[in-house]
Amino acid sequence: MENIQVNTKIQTRVDIESDFSDRMIPKGSIGMVVECYEHPVGYAVDIPIPDENLASHFTYENVILTPEQFVVLNETQMYQLLFWAYNSRKPVSPNTLIAEDVLPFSNLH
Repeated sequence: MENIQVNTKIQTRVDIESDFSDRMIPKGSIGMVVECYEHPVGYAVDIPIPDENLASHFTYENVILTPEQFVVLNETQMYQLLFWAYNSRKPVSPNTLIAEDVLPFSNLH
């Protein structure tokens, strides 16, 4: 597994049940690692959830994920997702675009 540390950006591979609410976090959601655990291996991740009722337009869910539940996003993939979201006028999170399936940046017109 890649070197995952605090501030690593991730995208979920599967739907995730929230640890602190009854909300389901959809596959494809983007988040950031805020804490790393060694035994058992796990990562606390903050995931923004769109909420038009809030001034910030987002609420955050903190979930504990195992490495099988997410992919690590590199800087290029983050830019690709932001570019896709901006041009499609769709929110980056949650979405159904999985990082492994993102087209190379040059193909996003």
